[in-house]
Amino acid sequence: SIYFSKTEVSNYLYNLFLSENSGDEFKRDNAKWDEALPYAGIYTSDYAHHIEFAEYPVVNINREQAQAFCSWIETRYNQFEKKKLGEIKVDLPTIEEWEYAARGGLKNSPYPWGGPYLMNSRGSWLCNFNPVEERWILDNDTTFLVPGLTQKQLRESAGLDGVYVTGKVNWYSANGYELHNMAGNVAEMVKDAEVVKGGSWGSFQQKLIITESEPYEGANSYTGFRIVVKKK
Repeated sequence: SIYFSKTEVSNYLYNLFLSENSGDEFKRDNAKWDEALPYAGIYTSDYAHHIEFAEYPVVNINREQAQAFCSWIETRYNQFEKKKLGEIKVDLPTIEEWEYAARGGLKNSPYPWGGPYLMNSRGSWLCNFNPVEERWILDNDTTFLVPGLTQKQLRESAGLDGVYVTGKVNWYSANGYELHNMAGNVAEMVKDAEVVKGGSWGSFQQKLIITESEPYEGANSYTGFRIVVKKK
């Protein structure tokens, strides 16, 4: 059997890990917010530890730190005398496992909720990404944007969906497997490749497609992770 965490790993959970693993090698690189935002003050100072952001996804960590978290939670669970699942193995998902989970039981679906639209019938966005203004897109099927756009314009367009950066790990509706944010919010690390899956709050719409990926670039403010649990 295989089980996925229903949400991305939150700041709250990562801070529990840090409370027992205090080495510098496990700490977030909060200065990475300055690379993502022009005025990053509150995120640089508060995002990692303030209670207001407790249920937001952990970011600014690398794959080694994510795997250390997996090992920690595996050890903690396996120490319990009574374990519903018995002995378990906790890890990052493979690409194949991640894509299977993202589909939520749907076949050939471009997005975790089905498709092909990014809004529901009430006009609400179904995930947190960078929608960019339609007038900037030359071809909706490509990444080709109108030339001359500034980084400021592109950053500000991220707020068109109502969320400027990350949102809470359970803000958007779950897919058929009750998993939240399998598209958007933060891109998710996988075990077996130098890529991340699902797109992030800064990604354009084509990167939200389940089969798409983006390069893994180490710790940054766009990337987090979720865990997969298997019985030993």
